[in-house]
Amino acid sequence: MKIADRRGFTIIEILIALLVVAVISTVMTSMLIFGLNTFSTSTNNISQHDLVIDIMNRIGKDISEATAYKYYPDMTDTHPYTELTLQFPNKNRKRWRFQDGTLALAILTYDSSTDTYNEKDYPDLLKGLDTDKTTTIGGITKVDFISKFEKFDSTSSIQLTVKPTATNTNRYKERNVNKPIITEFSVLYKGVIS
Repeated sequence: MKIADRRGFTIIEILIALLVVAVISTVMTSMLIFGLNTFSTSTNNISQHDLVIDIMNRIGKDISEATAYKYYPDMTDTHPYTELTLQFPNKNRKRWRFQDGTLALAILTYDSSTDTYNEKDYPDLLKGLDTDKTTTIGGITKVDFISKFEKFDSTSSIQLTVKPTATNTNRYKERNVNKPIITEFSVLYKGVIS
């Protein structure tokens, strides 16, 4: 009767097996990390696009339903802003304002008995916008708005420029909405709020 060989594995065989496991684990881990980074940056990019589309749709709907408007840029304040107030057929108003990285909304409900407006603010309706870039040259401070309203008298239009804040950094910067998205809304047949 022959007895089975019970020596086991040699140290070389164990080291080769550990090396193979280490190489496979490294490759699998880097594939997992790459997949998670891709998912995260893609999700951020989709969120940026959703933010821009939401802003454009809300403001566009309000402008189309409004009967009158007032455009107001304030460059003198320490927190400059651009603002668009819209009046509707029922005399209610909405005031949209880009300031300090947010788009704020105020709804002004008209009270006919007192001939006044009751205001309800939504200060941080939409966050995560690039609103201004301040540069100082020769002691003069200049504010360049990135997300803003602009009025063009020549075309009777309000231009809306929206740029979300970059959420993807380092090697994934190209997965941001990198340029402002611009759209125009006609105000040709709208009155002006005094």
